[in-house]
Formats: sequence, C-alpha cells, structure tokens
Amino acid sequence: MGRARRPGPRSLELLRWIERLDVVGLEPLGLAHRLSMRTTYSHVERLVAAGLVERLSERNGTLVAITGHGRREVRPELVDRRAPRRSLSSGILVNHALATSWLAARTTLRGFSWVSDREMRTLPEWQVPVLMLYRRGSHRPDLGVGEATRVAIEIELTAKAADRLRAIFWAYEHQIALRHLAGVIYVVDHPAVRRSVERAGRTVGLSDDQFRILELEDVYETTRRLARDPDRRTAAT
Repeated sequence: MGRARRPGPRSLELLRWIERLDVVGLEPLGLAHRLSMRTTYSHVERLVAAGLVERLSERNGTLVAITGHGRREVRPELVDRRAPRRSLSSGILVNHALATSWLAARTTLRGFSWVSDREMRTLPEWQVPVLMLYRRGSHRPDLGVGEATRVAIEIELTAKAADRLRAIFWAYEHQIALRHLAGVIYVVDHPAVRRSVERAGRTVGLSDDQFRILELEDVYETTRRLARDPDRRTAAT
C-alpha cells in the first residue's frame, strides 16, 4: 500500500472549511466543494496522514474533526488553537455537528457568506440578548448567513423547554424589529419539535418573511441538487 500524498492547495482549502466548523460530515464537506466522494476521501486521507484532521466513524456517517495541528496550519494568528474540546460520544452532538455542516454546505453552494458558531464568539453583532427568568444572557444561532442582510439559522433537533424557546424567539423578534437581523430560519427533523417551534413563532408574531422552518431531509436533498446543478442556485437561504 502506497503512502498518502501530502496535502496540496485543494486539500488545504477543505481544511480551512473544516476548521471554521470544528467538526463536519464527510459528504457535506465534499458537496460544498463539488467533489466526488472518492476525491473527498482522498483529500481527507492526506489531511489525516499529516495529522491535520481526525476521522471519526459514526452510525450516521463519517465525521472529520480539526486537530490542534490543523488549526495552527490555517489559523496561526489565533491565541487558542486547540482542537475542539467537546465530546462527540453523545448522539445529540453528532447529529448536531452533521446538520450544521449540511447547512454550511447548502449556504456555500448558494454563494452566501456564513459565520459559524465558533466564529460568532468574537463578533458582537451575532450575540442575541435574551431575557430569561429576569436574568439577562446572550444567545448565538448555530449559523449566521449574510453580511448587510443577516439571517440567523437555528438547528432544533430536540425540543427545548417552552419558556426558553419563547425567550429566544422574543429575542429574535426584537433583533428583527431593530433591523439587526432580517429573519430567522429553524431546521427541524421531528414533527413534535416542528410544532413547538411553530407555536413559539406565532406567539411572538413573526411574519412568514421573517421566520421559516426547514426540514433537515429537504436540506440534504437541496444540497445534493445544488452540487449537481449550480445553475439552480436561488436567492433564498
């Protein structure tokens, strides 16, 4: 068996995309760059061999995680260049990481700029003030899309407590009223979660052009279709 080739410019392009999200699914990684699975796997093998990423096999697919060495390779200016510390032993975290990378791939293929949760930590404009039980805190969406016109994307795979969900929706309603955000999109994959999100959206009075719900399965299909046919890109996120 031959030795893996060293990562070239194209492999490092994939590495930069992985680094922004910390952990990504193998398929959305390839789709975002319009690569076949075979070519994507080849690039990932080179990155693994160089110690820049770690490959994790899970029930729902292969994940690729940035390493500390990989982060130093593409972001030498960062003070904290450690690998992601969160454990992926939980199925909830695995599913969330996968879903986030699918949304990032979909957004990439549509030609929109996006900001990951980790990147938002140093961006005040993406910190959403939330009032919860007379305590003030802040909330970040799972993905931010756009610059001049910004849309928050939330991945809601498990149901939040109703009062917390309403508090987050009220916070989004306030940001939209101030024109700090154009809207919010929730991504769900369970009917009960969808119903609770719909109720919360109605409670705060968000209109259809300010609030949308997407099914995760539709995100998969749209991403694959966009990778096959870039001319089908639309202005919607």
